[in-house]
Amino acid sequence: MGRRAKVQPGQVKDFLQENGSAITVAEIAKYFGICEETVRRLLRILRKEGNPIIPTREGILDCREIKDEGDASLVKDYGVWLMALLVSLSQYASISKRPLIQARKMLELEEDRKKIRETLVMLTRVIDIIDIDHQLSD
Repeated sequence: MGRRAKVQPGQVKDFLQENGSAITVAEIAKYFGICEETVRRLLRILRKEGNPIIPTREGILDCREIKDEGDASLVKDYGVWLMALLVSLSQYASISKRPLIQARKMLELEEDRKKIRETLVMLTRVIDIIDIDHQLSD
């Protein structure tokens, strides 16, 4: 009994594109003769590389290959689920202000932070000089 051939992320990507519709992790694993966890790891790698691969209730779908209304419906449902998840997480985290407005305000403060940092550095140097002068005079 020999070792299984190593499956590359590109092979899974090609298989998803050739299949054209949603396919389960189990079916992908069976096709390549690998375990489901390996398939999930390869899918994570593909997503990190920027491939639009999403999990749907019917299986894994490559969003570049939306060929019919059924696939489009799956993508829409995934988006609705994702938005509901984000809203739930924001409620759980008790976010009271819109995050983008807060992020913008933080970016605007960057110049102020630089000025404050420079001022603190100058004050630290003055304190060091005064401390050294005090030690020398003793």
